[in-house]
Amino acid sequence: MSTLESAIGQGETMLNFQLNEQQQMIRDMIRDFAVKEVEPIAAEIDETMEFPEANIDKLAQLGILGMTVPPEYGGQGMDHLSYTLVVEELSRVCASTGITVAA
Repeated sequence: MSTLESAIGQGETMLNFQLNEQQQMIRDMIRDFAVKEVEPIAAEIDETMEFPEANIDKLAQLGILGMTVPPEYGGQGMDHLSYTLVVEELSRVCASTGITVAA
């Protein structure tokens, strides 16, 4: 048995890195949105150095802005991993849109 195995216990895992069903759904929804809506205009946004307003408006309609804000304050109350997945998927196709959502 390795030192790590003995420190953890016999076959027990300390952390679970699997996404839950809701996180997978959010990731897939944003990935689809990013490819269909954001990626086609990403180069133009970069070239013209414009604020990605159209993308942000569409993300607001999807309920992505304020997603970690508690529902009693008008947000979605989602976990921070879901938020990170959204920023990651958006940044994969358009850094400007990703960083704007992250701000």
